[in-house]
Amino acid sequence: MKPQTHPNYEGLIERARRSRANGRSAAGITPEHIGLARLYSYAFRSHASGAFHATRLALGNRPTTTPLTAAYRRRATETLSDLADLAMDPIATDCRALISTLHRYHQGVQRVIDSLDREYRESDDSEIATIGLITVPESGRERLPELAQEVVAAERELMDMIQSGDSIRQLRDKLVH
Repeated sequence: MKPQTHPNYEGLIERARRSRANGRSAAGITPEHIGLARLYSYAFRSHASGAFHATRLALGNRPTTTPLTAAYRRRATETLSDLADLAMDPIATDCRALISTLHRYHQGVQRVIDSLDREYRESDDSEIATIGLITVPESGRERLPELAQEVVAAERELMDMIQSGDSIRQLRDKLVH
């Protein structure tokens, strides 16, 4: 199951993919794209960094069942740690906000979801299905990942702020403070 995301977010991620496929070209990236990428990056910091930390701690308290599930778990926890560390990096005011920062958040979240989903399918450990960033296959317990819920809520909040007519600086200040 794919987490639901706002079309603006999907458009930014697709733009970042195209840019990276073309040598990280800034062609076609507008100030509006940069502003949205910065807002989404700030949203990850303010709304999801706690989920990254809590998920990593919960996973650390759960045993793995096989070497393969241990490898999936290691991939997930290392990526969660990287995502938490990303909050320490400045968010650029140019195209790097999209091509680098937002792209790294998105790729990291996708990597964690994939790793935990694979671990769950390999181990059928019902406890893994209740820990944060997992999407449970069509085995009856359809759940959105905890992080996806946080991001969707952040997207709604961001879209409300954007529609308020505030400047990018005002919006950033609302998110940071």
